[in-house]
Amino acid sequence: MTSYHHPHHAGGSGTPVTATVQDVLARAMSPDGAVQKEAERTIRVEIDRNPGVMIGAFMHLLGMPTTPTEIRGFCCVLLRRNLPIGEPMVLNRLSESLQGELKSELLRLLASETAPHIRNLLCDTIAELAQITLYRNEWPQLLPALEQMTLQPLDTLREAALNVIGKLGDALPDVQNENLGSLVALFARGLGDPSLAVRNAALNAVSSTFSHVDETQIKKFTGLRVAVLTVVRDNLVARGDSASVAVSSLVAMATRSSAFFRDDLQAVVHLISQVTGDLENFEEDVKQLSLELGVTIIEGIPNAARRCAPLLEVVLSLALSLMVAFDEEEDTWQHPAKAWEASEDAGFGAGESAFDRVARSVGGKKVTPVVFNLVSAALNAQASWKSRFSGLMALTQACEVISPQKLPDMVSLVLRCFTDESAFVQFSAINCIGQMCTDFGPKIQTDFHLHILPALLSCMDESRHPRVQAHAAAAVINFAEHCSSEILQQHADALVSKLYNLLRRPQRIIQEQAMTAIASVAECISVSFAKFYEHFVPLLKYAIANAHGPDNAMFRGRALECITFIGMAVGNDRFAPDAREVMEATVKIVQAGGFASDDPSYSYMVQAWTRICTALGSSFAPYLSVTVPTVLRSAQLQCVLGRIDDDEDETDDKQIFEIGNEQYGISTNQLEEKSLGCSALGSFVATMKQEFYPYLKPCVETLVPLLKFDFEENIRQAASTALPDLLYCAIAAHKAGMCDMGPAQELAALTVKSLLEGLAREEDILVLAGFVHAIQLCFDKAAELAATLFPMDVVKAVRDRLIKLIEQSEGRARAAAARRANHGDAYSDDEDEEERRASEKEADEQLQYMLAECFGSMIKALGAHFLPVFNESLPVLVQMLEPQSGPVPRKMAIFIFDDFVEACDKMAAQAGPYLPTLFPMVARYVSDRDSDIRQAVAYGIALCAQLAGDGFKPFCAAATQSLIALIQDPQARQAANRRATDNAVAALGKILRYQGDQVDAAQLLPAWLSMLPLRDDVLESAVCTSLLCDFVEGNDTRLLGADFGNLPKIVHVLLDVVHTKLTNPELDARIVPIIKQLPPGLMAQIVVGLPDKLQSKAAAI
Repeated sequence: MTSYHHPHHAGGSGTPVTATVQDVLARAMSPDGAVQKEAERTIRVEIDRNPGVMIGAFMHLLGMPTTPTEIRGFCCVLLRRNLPIGEPMVLNRLSESLQGELKSELLRLLASETAPHIRNLLCDTIAELAQITLYRNEWPQLLPALEQMTLQPLDTLREAALNVIGKLGDALPDVQNENLGSLVALFARGLGDPSLAVRNAALNAVSSTFSHVDETQIKKFTGLRVAVLTVVRDNLVARGDSASVAVSSLVAMATRSSAFFRDDLQAVVHLISQVTGDLENFEEDVKQLSLELGVTIIEGIPNAARRCAPLLEVVLSLALSLMVAFDEEEDTWQHPAKAWEASEDAGFGAGESAFDRVARSVGGKKVTPVVFNLVSAALNAQASWKSRFSGLMALTQACEVISPQKLPDMVSLVLRCFTDESAFVQFSAINCIGQMCTDFGPKIQTDFHLHILPALLSCMDESRHPRVQAHAAAAVINFAEHCSSEILQQHADALVSKLYNLLRRPQRIIQEQAMTAIASVAECISVSFAKFYEHFVPLLKYAIANAHGPDNAMFRGRALECITFIGMAVGNDRFAPDAREVMEATVKIVQAGGFASDDPSYSYMVQAWTRICTALGSSFAPYLSVTVPTVLRSAQLQCVLGRIDDDEDETDDKQIFEIGNEQYGISTNQLEEKSLGCSALGSFVATMKQEFYPYLKPCVETLVPLLKFDFEENIRQAASTALPDLLYCAIAAHKAGMCDMGPAQELAALTVKSLLEGLAREEDILVLAGFVHAIQLCFDKAAELAATLFPMDVVKAVRDRLIKLIEQSEGRARAAAARRANHGDAYSDDEDEEERRASEKEADEQLQYMLAECFGSMIKALGAHFLPVFNESLPVLVQMLEPQSGPVPRKMAIFIFDDFVEACDKMAAQAGPYLPTLFPMVARYVSDRDSDIRQAVAYGIALCAQLAGDGFKPFCAAATQSLIALIQDPQARQAANRRATDNAVAALGKILRYQGDQVDAAQLLPAWLSMLPLRDDVLESAVCTSLLCDFVEGNDTRLLGADFGNLPKIVHVLLDVVHTKLTNPELDARIVPIIKQLPPGLMAQIVVGLPDKLQSKAAAI
């Protein structure tokens, strides 16, 4: 093929090269695989060797009317595939003249082609060539030529031109933006074309262009909106094959900008209504795409959707219709070995997902009436079992956002279906109750346990279908998760008896769910499960020892989970002997060859190990030689499958992560196992302390690098959580004489250095909080060794990073405030936006709390050694306390001040000089509008009054007046202010107790007494009660009053709090003697005026 002349110059069809190429192409289409493979290799080699010859031959064959149709089509495909490949690409290796002829010839052929198949392939080829030429302005003739084609009388030519434009899409945003005005005019003509095929091509072109233009250009399409919706309506009326493509184009536009349809929501409602009104005559893909259209618009513009009830109604009605139409019959449940999943049906899954997505987008207020109307109709006694089943499954998806006020109606609606004649419906009713127990716990457990649990127990009867029995056990797990021990104990006997019976049933699906339910009950009622211990543990031990092979893996895993939860519930003394048997059984499994990569019982076993380790404590040490290497291997899994192409999709086994400009594939199963391994290592070292020392080095070498594991925040969190316990392991090993201080010093330096590096690069706020908490725990666990383990340069580096984090948190707070100011009321009824804001605020508040705790731990651990760092930090602290500072740094500075003062009793006079500078700056915020700041200031005043001695005297009178003003504020007892007010009352009490000579204690003590007891801040309530006992035990007449006139109030307060959560055992031990030592006659007079409950308490004492 070397002596080739361009076909246009060479003449007819009989040129040697053309004939040779045609022969090779024919062989490449041969049914003989070997012949085909060799021909394809020849084509690749020749294109690489002589691109001009081969491309010219393809074009010649394509343009010859006598060339067989299949060869012409193959030439189109080869041109499209080969022009953009190579480095440099094949197109750029052609001469300029051949490139020009190629472009003009393709357009000429498109204009003259009569075969629909070849015309479509030509459209693809032209579009591919345009993708690599237009952005460099190397084919300026293309768009004008296509525009001229749209003006031609032939429908097929107009359609072809629009098809090419529709395929240009994402590669041409700049070109489209420059030519957008003329393109929009062209689209308008196409959308109004007499031919539906042309209108559809125009619709596709509009959708493709719309999906890729700049955000600022979208408004230029506004004039096309009505025409676009009209074309989709025309396709739905015609009910042809193009209907799904038309609706899909609309979905793409809504995905790009739902707001584009904001002013025509009624037209969208009408389109979807066309489908819902004639479901039997539309293909499944049309119905699902119409549903996706509605849901996408609702998700994109939830505010507008809330104001358009018909849109919510038609979308959820279509969703329920798709669910009801699922392809399943009741007799498919005759073999209960595997749980049935309705979501395997695509239509059912789409409908279920729609209820969830719509509910989350618009919130409970607007979705509740729509859902209730649909579900109530679906549960009508005359409805089919599929209708009742689907209605309950729809309610399950939406119930999370429904107001708790509707709980009585929902519970009643669902429970009556527990006795439905269809096992499918019973199953879905149980499923719904289980979800409600999760979404509305613990309220639903408290209010409806007398209704729900008996109903679930009835579903475990032997007369029920095995799947119903199993699912009832599963619902117990949901119920127990948020249930109080007191409530579940009321039903424990009946519940455990039923679960015991299920455990003895032959079906694995029932046994496995029963075991998990038993574990949940044991965890909830704790030691009260002890009376059932002997009924279950022998059975479970037998199951663990005898469940062999992959078919029994899940069963063995559930048994391990169940027995270890029971053990945790009843306590170490009861469980220890059986725990050792369980451990021996699992050790045999590991020593016999371990687990297959997909063995589901592995994760159960590792989690069982951590629970047994907690139960056995140091007695677990003999098993570390097996358990630690096993979980280390899991923690060391690489997980990363490597870089992947942009067009690859996620699967069940593979997640895709984007880091920078690169995409990586991650093994989902390995990621889960790695996370499990990291968590298990942390649990082992936290429990075993110095016993873990032999495994310290490999564990550190594994976990420290994972602070930078970008693919999973849970792994970074698990690694950071384990590091303080690893440090304490080294410290404890030193104290136990197992090593010198070297390992602890090395690990302290490595740990803090690594965490500081992590803080500098981490973006997830909750992970940041976790890293800060890890540093805090390092100082806590170092305790008296902190000054030895953490040199001043390390302490300063921690301080600097914490202050940087405070500044960043304040920056986020200011940015959020600016966004709220800019949006005004735009998101006032957007529940999703509010939830997002609340989540961000909550994460930052958690970080701020950890920052304050970390500062506090450093100060307490280092004591006087921290003073040089504190002194150096004073200018920054003062700046943070200035009025122009933001609320975040201000609050952090006050927290730091409080912790510093709290350590004063250890630093004595060394801390005194700082008070005149800092206290006035802190005290001025006692009336700040942020209740957290007011609470922190009041707490700081209390500490100063108690610990600062004479250093506080100059500030005492003013501080007292500010506290009284805070306490007497008209809004002091509003919910948001109560804790701050309680702290102010406690601070006033400490002033009276420790600085009483600086104020009018005789007047203030009775007033302070009248404020007791405190009920919102439990800790401060106990503080005040303790102060009250101090005054009474000291026989302080200023409090007792003339002739003991305040004694009735004192007794009232003490009886009110004694033996409640507002005290503690030590405080109760002080209160009771005070009550007892009162003269019987006087006590009798006081008790007469007390409420009945307090009279009973007095009598008992």
